[in-house]
Amino acid sequence: MVDATVSDRIRVLVVVDSDDPGSALEHLLRASDGIACVGHVTDAEAMLTTIREGATQVVLGDLTMPGLDPFEAIAELNRIAPLVRVIAFSGYDDDATQRRANSPALRHSWPRRFNWKRSRG
Repeated sequence: MVDATVSDRIRVLVVVDSDDPGSALEHLLRASDGIACVGHVTDAEAMLTTIREGATQVVLGDLTMPGLDPFEAIAELNRIAPLVRVIAFSGYDDDATQRRANSPALRHSWPRRFNWKRSRG
């Protein structure tokens, strides 16, 4: 199989506050054809700094991290880099997290409104 050049690949930034899952995701992405992992950062401020450098097309990140609120960071990301897409996850499914993820300020961040109840299986 011919390896795509970095410019032909989807450039993904991993944003997870814990090194073990972050490194695992980074390793998995680096082994995937068609994806170039641009790195792993551990907080939302570092995510915004990396986004400003312009190398990222997709953010794969945790919605619950210490430091700058990830929801506020996603709203800022939408202002500074509206073409960057976000794939977000969380270990929390409480009502407050669900309401924030589906808030009007972030609704355009997701390709479609996420159905939390259906995801629980």
